[in-house]
Amino acid sequence: MLKLATVSYTRDASRRFEVMGRRLVVLRVDIGEGHLSPYHWILEDGRKPGLDVALSWVDGRLYYFKFFLMNERADRQEVDLSVDSMPGLPMFETNNWSDNQPYVFEQGIIDSVFNGRNLFLLRSGYPSALCIKVCPSFDLLFTSQREFSGAVVREMTDAEIQSLKDTGVA
Repeated sequence: MLKLATVSYTRDASRRFEVMGRRLVVLRVDIGEGHLSPYHWILEDGRKPGLDVALSWVDGRLYYFKFFLMNERADRQEVDLSVDSMPGLPMFETNNWSDNQPYVFEQGIIDSVFNGRNLFLLRSGYPSALCIKVCPSFDLLFTSQREFSGAVVREMTDAEIQSLKDTGVA
């Protein structure tokens, strides 16, 4: 389980959409510089490569967020995120990891929703109650129990939107 421990200062983040082929796009958001061997939380559903969240083994700080949009089409609808929000960098509990076990795998489904300018990645069955604004263009969502429930890629550029359209994802 990927569980929020605390929130630190905000950092700059960079994101990129990498087109890997027809109906395959990889979204990666990097937050600062990462350690050479971070912990990874992998959420997968057995159909495709999973969501990969890399964390610092020292303090649980988020290094990067990587998600594969593969053989799916993002639903076009509005999403109501009437939740508490705050800026900051999430730091996660790391008691499920060790140097001998740097990967934690969990089963789950991420639904992708595109509303024309924003991409919502929402974990099925995990209602969001808190939004951490990691940077102006990327948010992470959490349940009231502080479990990861999704992400929002905000204000996508025309080039990013076009890459989703070209691959048939949006």
